[in-house]
Amino acid sequence: MITADDVQQMMFNLLSLYNIEFEVLNAGDSRIFEVEKFGVKIVYLDGQLFDNKALKGWHVVYVHPDYNVPKARDAIVFGLMKGGYFHYLRHNYKKTFSKLLTFEGWDRSLNAERKRMYKDIPRYNYIREIMKKANQEGATYTLSTDPGFFDWLIE
Repeated sequence: MITADDVQQMMFNLLSLYNIEFEVLNAGDSRIFEVEKFGVKIVYLDGQLFDNKALKGWHVVYVHPDYNVPKARDAIVFGLMKGGYFHYLRHNYKKTFSKLLTFEGWDRSLNAERKRMYKDIPRYNYIREIMKKANQEGATYTLSTDPGFFDWLIE
C-alpha cells in the first residue's frame, strides 16, 4: 500500500535532486503532482475524480493506493520519460544517467515497458527492431552507439 506522502517523497527524490520543480495540488485524500517542465501530472487517486479539463494536454500517470512502492515508482518514471526526463538527465547529469541505466537496471525496465506498450502495433516496427538489437548489445554499448536511445518513451 502506498500513500500520497510516499508519492510526494518519490517525487522529491526523482526531481528535486536534479533541480526540477513540481507543484502539489491537494484534492481531499487525492493529490496531483504537476511537473510543468515535462508536461506531466502524477495523480494519486484515492477516491477523488478529477475533471478532464485539469488533465487535458498533459502526460497523465495514475498512482492508486493499492500500488506497492516499486510499481508506483516505475509508473512515475515512465510518465516522466514521456515528457523527456531521461533526456534531461542525460544532458545535465551524465554520470547519474549512466548509473541509472547500468547499475539500477532502468535499461531493462524501459525495454520491458516499451515491449508491453508497443506489442505488435505496426507503427512501432522500427522501434521494436532497434530494441531487439539494444537488448543483445547491453546498455553501455547502446549508449556509445546511440546516446539518445533511452531518452524517450513514445506513446
